[in-house]
Amino acid sequence: MNATLNIKFEHTVAVNVQNPQVLIYDRTSTSNNASGVTTQVAELIHPSQTAGAGGSGDSVWMVCSGTAGTPPTKTLVSSPESGGERAAGGTGVSLVHDWYLALSASPDSIGSKTLYGLYFQVEYL
Repeated sequence: MNATLNIKFEHTVAVNVQNPQVLIYDRTSTSNNASGVTTQVAELIHPSQTAGAGGSGDSVWMVCSGTAGTPPTKTLVSSPESGGERAAGGTGVSLVHDWYLALSASPDSIGSKTLYGLYFQVEYL
């Protein structure tokens, strides 16, 4: 749905999902910030299977980089269902839940960036 990243959660029975979160970390511990890359994230929501100018989601980018402490966590909409069409989230029960993210990652300097990863977590009922 015209996004940099599609996160898809699938289960064998229809479930609700809640507290979906994304964070950028150092690939060692989710308590550590990533190193050497400035990352920004925005959630995209298209309440229709037809891609167009309409939609909802974030109106600004969230910077997911920091210098110390716990990395910023990007909370996503709960229970978006298949295709990510539930703009408000809610109690959507589905076998598949999709989140669409615009992701921008810019290295802070030249060289290999090995302390950089994306972590996704969700609870399901």
